[in-house]
Amino acid sequence: MSALTRRAAARRGLTLLELLIVVGIALAITAIAIPVLIPSQNERRMYEAGREITSMFSGARAKAIETGRPVGVMLHRLEGLNYDSTTPVGVATATLSYAEVPPPFSGGFVNGRIHVRPELFTDTNANGVIDSGEWTDENGDGFYTTGLVVAMTDATGTTPDESWRLLVRVGDAMKLNYQGHLYSINSADIDADGYIQSFPWTLGTETAPYMPTTPLPVDLNGDGVLDVGGLPFQIIRQPIVSAGTSVQLPETVLVDLTSSGSDALFFAPNALGIPPMLVGDTITVLYTPGGTIGSIHWGNNYLRPTTSLYLLLCRREQLPPPDGSDPTLLPAWRDLTNRWIGVNVASGQVSTSENFPVDVLAGDDVMDARHLAREAQSSLSRSP
Repeated sequence: MSALTRRAAARRGLTLLELLIVVGIALAITAIAIPVLIPSQNERRMYEAGREITSMFSGARAKAIETGRPVGVMLHRLEGLNYDSTTPVGVATATLSYAEVPPPFSGGFVNGRIHVRPELFTDTNANGVIDSGEWTDENGDGFYTTGLVVAMTDATGTTPDESWRLLVRVGDAMKLNYQGHLYSINSADIDADGYIQSFPWTLGTETAPYMPTTPLPVDLNGDGVLDVGGLPFQIIRQPIVSAGTSVQLPETVLVDLTSSGSDALFFAPNALGIPPMLVGDTITVLYTPGGTIGSIHWGNNYLRPTTSLYLLLCRREQLPPPDGSDPTLLPAWRDLTNRWIGVNVASGQVSTSENFPVDVLAGDDVMDARHLAREAQSSLSRSP
């Protein structure tokens, strides 16, 4: 090999200085690109989360119409992310599941019976029967306010029915004589598995203020006799997770429950003081077989909404809501990179929109942000 060839071969590699220059250029390009790439990545995740939730609600609606049975979407509160130390209520969800309502339960016997008595009574003549005048009319309206379910039997009232075990849960609702109002079922859940273990069950009215309060009537079947037992019944059971795919939102994206809900009720504590859903690990939005939103369930409570529902998608670091001590941290409903998902109660249709700016100095709040999102969603639905 000639000296010229050797010198050419020696110059094929990079010197240390050249290598450092290349690395420096690469680092500079990366530093410039990262601020540009991160917002686009966050935006992509936000859109993906919106698409997943929209698809889930639309799927639940379609299934309810197809099967003729209530089907819904269950939002699971994220553990460990609470409103504050004094209010241990989950403020976000990252997991959604399909939900269904089990068939009504009317006992294990044909023409089964439920036995109910007033909570307050005195068997004055000791005949073992609650006669007229022996029960307490607490407010003088001719009704007893709270009843106790003391037994479930066959049609003759002689054979105990134990088929309700591991079926009836605290918060299920009951119809007596297959008609009239629903009465909430409450009892001690001794082993905290969600199911009632023993009699008596407290049979109260639907929960105020979200439901009309109706006391137990004196004479349910119109025969002139106080009905304290031996009545046909139907237990309307609460939604449960159904078979099907659950959705896990993309990393760093959550549903902000402190901003989500209806006009009358928020899904978590909020700065406006509007009643929040303070109990239950899940929130279930239930579609009727007609494709409309029939009810929202949380804990042992439920509500029949009359206004649209809203879910706000936000970044994980925006929850719990900032306390205002750091002016650079905005609540999720003021961050314009977040997105709203709206569910029309009357039609069951679901849509998404941007989070539009509001005038905080003029007193605008999360309700105004929702209003702007609703207007945008309405405009899109009317577009040809």
